[in-house]
Amino acid sequence: MDLAARLILYILIANVGYMIFSLVRRGVRAFGGYILQLTGLLAGMLVLVARSEDGVWAIGLSLAGVFVLVGMPLLLQKQIERLVSEQRFAEIEPLARWKARLAWSDLNAHLESIARITAGTPEAAAGPETTSALKELLGKGEPYDGMTRVFLAMVLFHGRRFEQLLRDLVVPDRPFDDYPFEELLYVVRGFLETGQYESAAQAQMALEKKVAVEGSEEVYSNLVVCRLIFFAFMGWEVDYAALAESDDAVVRGLPAPLRKYWYGFSCFNAGQFTKGESLMQEGLQEATGELPDHWRQWMASRLQGLREGKEFHHAAIVPSLADLRARFQPEFHQLVQKATEAARPPEITDRVTTGLLAAMLVVYVLTAWLGDIHDLVELIGFGANSGLLVRQGEWFRLFTYQFLHLGAVHLVMNVIALRFFGPPLETLLGPKLFLGLFLWSGVAGGLATVQGQTGLSVGASAAIAGLLGAALAFELLGERRQKVLGGQNYLATLVFIIIINLLIGLVEKGIDNRAHVGGFAGGLVAGIALVMVHGRRLATKGAELLALVFVIALFGLSTRQFHEARANGGYPPREARLVGTVPATWPVSLSLAEGWEVVPAARGSRTRALQGPLGERVDLIVVSNTEPEEEVLQEYLDERTKSLAESAAVEFRSRLGPYERNYGGQKVQEVKWRLALDGRKLTQRDFLWFAPGRLLLFQCILPTHHDDRYDPVLRAMLETLTWK
Repeated sequence: MDLAARLILYILIANVGYMIFSLVRRGVRAFGGYILQLTGLLAGMLVLVARSEDGVWAIGLSLAGVFVLVGMPLLLQKQIERLVSEQRFAEIEPLARWKARLAWSDLNAHLESIARITAGTPEAAAGPETTSALKELLGKGEPYDGMTRVFLAMVLFHGRRFEQLLRDLVVPDRPFDDYPFEELLYVVRGFLETGQYESAAQAQMALEKKVAVEGSEEVYSNLVVCRLIFFAFMGWEVDYAALAESDDAVVRGLPAPLRKYWYGFSCFNAGQFTKGESLMQEGLQEATGELPDHWRQWMASRLQGLREGKEFHHAAIVPSLADLRARFQPEFHQLVQKATEAARPPEITDRVTTGLLAAMLVVYVLTAWLGDIHDLVELIGFGANSGLLVRQGEWFRLFTYQFLHLGAVHLVMNVIALRFFGPPLETLLGPKLFLGLFLWSGVAGGLATVQGQTGLSVGASAAIAGLLGAALAFELLGERRQKVLGGQNYLATLVFIIIINLLIGLVEKGIDNRAHVGGFAGGLVAGIALVMVHGRRLATKGAELLALVFVIALFGLSTRQFHEARANGGYPPREARLVGTVPATWPVSLSLAEGWEVVPAARGSRTRALQGPLGERVDLIVVSNTEPEEEVLQEYLDERTKSLAESAAVEFRSRLGPYERNYGGQKVQEVKWRLALDGRKLTQRDFLWFAPGRLLLFQCILPTHHDDRYDPVLRAMLETLTWK
């Protein structure tokens, strides 16, 4: 299974794992069966990854499982919610039944029981049978009772049995702030419909407080509709007109006849009877063919009642509503402003995010055009991070490596991650701090790689991990408006994503987990500091100035050093320094170039090995030989070429040579094989040194097709090679 298939499976595994994580947090009792189903699906996908099954087959099977166990229940839930909002109770039962069959959970079974009871609505709504049956389902505890009470409220509301709605939902002496949001919506409407306007005002203010404190965009639409109707009942016609004529998407989504009808009702309750009656009549007429029949019947019935009780309304209701308006309106306006501000999603800023993405794409195209990113020498020349080279003073690599990517899959994964996490954090911090945070996290990840003395490292993963760290800092320590991923608390989401990324880094070969950890730690530390200064004008300006200085200095230093490194020839060095020798127990003597070291030999092995600074390898094999040099050379070339060509581990490209060379006055035969391993370029260079009765094979494995760049190093070592 290739890396692309495994990454897709990791994404599916992460999504299923997060669902399990979320359901466990919501309650094992309510979702136990569904959790077991998803756990079985997760285990199956993990087995597919572990066994490296065929990628297409594994992805197809996994997608099918995710669609059946995750996608279909979600689609059914969306359809159920739509039917509930439209009060089409009779159509819910088959959907709830299918959902309960697909996702085995007590809560879904409970929903199915409710749906069976309400399937006869609206016919059953007029009688006590439906409500009595629903009440019998109470007593199971939460979340079952909460779901039951909401459906009970909807059925009673649908049947216009508002007095019973209040008797069943309102608990004496219970503060309205303690009611769940969904129940409180119906409580407000029940108070309004029964003329308990002061209680309605108190309950509506409790709704506004909930949104002002929690700032949930998800409940905002329900709040706005409830607020609009509240203005109409309370006779706050100025407030109603301002909201109805605003650009609020929720309000604009309501049918125009309905908005006009309620506007007339607000005028009527404000004492403007003629205007109110006219608007209500117009709205009722325009509703024909646009609103359901039972809605129009309610609208007509209400209008008729107002006409018949106009004198009483003028004498008793209007003065009472005017008094309540004077008492509640000032505080209510403050709550409305807070709730609207809290629920309004921030205007997303993504200029820097888009710029970073564009830079990654441009660099990817340029590296593909100018060279081969899978060739180590070219990759180093493009600016890959290397502990060896950074310690030698090439600090620019801590900047340039962040924009290099090994292939389209690597690039796409980082582009998706940055596009998802970047804009919310950029919106919160502003462009200067966000850019500084991104590059700082990348540098921190690069330094972790340098300290770990690992090989080459490229990619924006460390910087993106830093964004996760900063986001986590704001989720843990920031205020509600500093929750960077939305109106909700996404702490669990962040923690899960971080864990999954680290696990993938541990499991997959070739992933620099040190960079991930270092970037995350750097971002977390920076995030903690930013939490402390965020919202303080002078401190924020100072942080922005510091970030700007850091970015300019990093870019300037990196640009200068990058050009110097390219001018000096880069890696490998043009001149080799000999700084050591092989052990005295070896059958040959050989000086070592700087950065090369002896690999400890296995017991009984006849092979001696050297390792280069970036994973290059040299094997020295000494064998007895009395055969003619030409025959031995030809036999070796034939066998080695055949072995490489038939190998399943490497891709054979071509053979060059043999060539006769002279090193240190000694004649040496050289041959090259161009190879590839998992797309990476390799060259095997073999030097055969014939001596009386002996043959030395000096076999080099170099991670490049630009093997001539290693000529100074190899020549310097080979010229010191002598028999003992």
